[in-house]
Amino acid sequence: MGVESKSTVTPPAEPDNASACANPTKSPFITHIHVNVALILLSAVAMATRFWQLSQPASIVFDELHFGKFAALYMNRTFFFDYHPPLGKQLLALGAWLGNFDGNFKFERIGQSYASTVPIWHMRLIPALCGSLIVPVAYQTVVELGFSHYAATLTGFLIVFDGALLVQSRFMLLEPMHVLFAMSGLLAVLRLQRLQYRPFSVQWWFCHSVLGVSVILALCIGNYIIVCQICITGGPYFCTFSDSMVVDQTPQPLKHGDVVELVHGMTNHALNSHNVAAPLTPSSQEVTCYIDHNVSSPAHTLWRIDILNRKTDDDVWISVQSHVRLQHVDSSLALKISGKQLPDWGFHQFEVVTDNEFSHEMTAWNVEEHRYTKVEGKQQREHDLTSAEMIPTHPIKLGFWRKFAELQEKMLMTRIDRPLEHMYSSRPLEWPLLGRTTAYWVSSESNAQIHLLGNFVIWYSGVAAGLAYCGLLVFYLIRRQRQCYDIDEGTWNKFRGIGEVLLGGYALNYVTYFLTDATLFLYHYIPALVFKFMLLATMVEHVYMLIGSCKGNCRLLQLIFRCLILMWLAYILIIYIRYASLCYGDKAHTDEELRRLKLKDTWDFILHERNCLVP
Repeated sequence: MGVESKSTVTPPAEPDNASACANPTKSPFITHIHVNVALILLSAVAMATRFWQLSQPASIVFDELHFGKFAALYMNRTFFFDYHPPLGKQLLALGAWLGNFDGNFKFERIGQSYASTVPIWHMRLIPALCGSLIVPVAYQTVVELGFSHYAATLTGFLIVFDGALLVQSRFMLLEPMHVLFAMSGLLAVLRLQRLQYRPFSVQWWFCHSVLGVSVILALCIGNYIIVCQICITGGPYFCTFSDSMVVDQTPQPLKHGDVVELVHGMTNHALNSHNVAAPLTPSSQEVTCYIDHNVSSPAHTLWRIDILNRKTDDDVWISVQSHVRLQHVDSSLALKISGKQLPDWGFHQFEVVTDNEFSHEMTAWNVEEHRYTKVEGKQQREHDLTSAEMIPTHPIKLGFWRKFAELQEKMLMTRIDRPLEHMYSSRPLEWPLLGRTTAYWVSSESNAQIHLLGNFVIWYSGVAAGLAYCGLLVFYLIRRQRQCYDIDEGTWNKFRGIGEVLLGGYALNYVTYFLTDATLFLYHYIPALVFKFMLLATMVEHVYMLIGSCKGNCRLLQLIFRCLILMWLAYILIIYIRYASLCYGDKAHTDEELRRLKLKDTWDFILHERNCLVP
C-alpha cells in the first residue's frame, strides 16, 4: 500500500500598508487608460475635412444669405422676427461675437463677396464643430446598440467621407447643430437603457441631464416648439396711415423715376421701412411712420416712383389714371398691401408692407384724391382723424412674458406663402438616390462651384441595406412563427434594434416630408441620412455574422466578404476625392470636366461662361 503525499502551496501574504510605503517601487494606486484609436482618428479626420479652408469661398454661400443676416441683426441689437426657433441663429451670432463682428454688412445676394470686416471663419466655426462631433456621437450610438467597434468605425467612415454632410457642415447653416443635438439625445436614451438597473447613480443622472439638454437644444433649432427668444430691444413700433398722405409740400409734377418722401398728412411723419418683420406677414418688411424715439435705427424714408402704365420714361404721375409702384430706395422692395387686417391696436386697417414680389397686383397704387391746401369743408374730417391718432408718441412697454407668449404664437401660427417650386427644389422621392443636387455657390470668375452632392456609392448602398433589412425581417418573422430560429436571441435583439432605432429614425425624418406642403430641398434629407449610414454599417456587420454562421467553409466566405468590403471602401474614398472640389469650391473646372462629373441629367452643374446648366 503506497503512501500518498500531499503538498500545500500557500499564497504570499498581502503586504501591509507599512511595508508598501517602505517599498517605493510598489504603488497602491493603479490607473488603466483605454484609448480608442479608431474613434480619435475618425474625429481628427472629421475636424480636418470640415475646418480645412473654412474661410473659403469668401462670399455668401446659399442660405448664409439669411442666417448671416440674422446674425448681423443680433450684433446690431436690432429686433427681428423669424418663424423658426432662434437658437441656431443665436449660435451663429455667438461665432460672430467671437470674431468681433460689428454687424455692419448687408447680406444681399448669394455669391456676394464678404467685406474684410466679416469674420468668416468664426461665423462658420460652430456649424463646422457640430458637423465634426456628429462622428463620435454616431460611433457611440452604434456601440450602445450592441454592435462592434468595427461597425461603429464603419459608421464614422461613411459620415466623414460623404460630400453632402461635409458641405452642410462648412457654412452658416443650421442642420449640423440640429443633427448633433438630436443624436446626442438618442445616445443618452440608449445609454439609460443600460443603466436602468443602476438608478440614481452618477452616470444615470448625467445621462438624464444630457438627454434633457439635448432635446431642448434640438427643438429650439429645428421645430415649432416653445422656445426662449432673446428680445434685445423693446420691440417694434407699429403705426398705420390714413388716406391723408402727401408726397411733397410744393405743387410740382412728379415723374417716373423721381425719389420722394411720403409724409403722413396729419402728423407730418415720413413713411419709413426697415429690416424688421411686418407684424402679420413676417416674410415681408415692416412699414411704419418714422418717429425718432432716440433709438439707433436711422430713417429710411426715400421711395422711388415707378409708373407702371407709362408710355415714356418722362411720364408724369397723374391722379386716378396712373398706376404707380413705390420702391423703397434702401431695401429695393415694393410697397404692398398684404391683404391681412391689423388687430385692435391697428384699428383693423389693412397691413402695409414692403415685399420683393414686384409683379404682385397689390404693389400697384393710384391716387384717388390730391390737394395742396386744406379745404374748409373737410376740417371736421381732419379733426376726427387727428383725435383718433394711431401713431404711438412714446415707446410701448411690454413685459417679458407678454413678449414671450406673443412670440410663441407667431412662430406657431405664421405661415410663409412661398412658391412650392424653386429652381433647385426637389421632392422626397428624389432624395434617396440623389435625383437632384442643390447649387450652393458659383464663382463669378470661373466654373468653380459648390453643390450639395452626396457620395452616391454610400447613398445607393444605404438604399440596398434598407431593402435588405426589410427582406430579412420578413424572412425571420415568418421562420420564427414556425418555431425556426435562424439566429440566437442576442443577435435577434440587436437586429430588432436596427429596425426600431435606425430604420425607425430614418422613417421619422424622411416620410414626414411626403406630408409637407412646402418648398423642399435636398438638405432636408440630412437628418435621415445619418440614420441611413448607421443602418448601413450595422447591416454590414449582420451579414458578416450570417456568413460566419454558414455551414461549410465559412472562413473562406468571410475572407471574400472582407475583401469586397475593402474594395467598396476604396471606391467610396475615390468618389469622395473625385467630387471634393464641388464640396470646397477650390477648383475652376473646365466644361469637359463638369460634364464628366455629371452622372445624371438632373444634377444641376453650372457653366460660368454661358451662365447655363451643364447639358
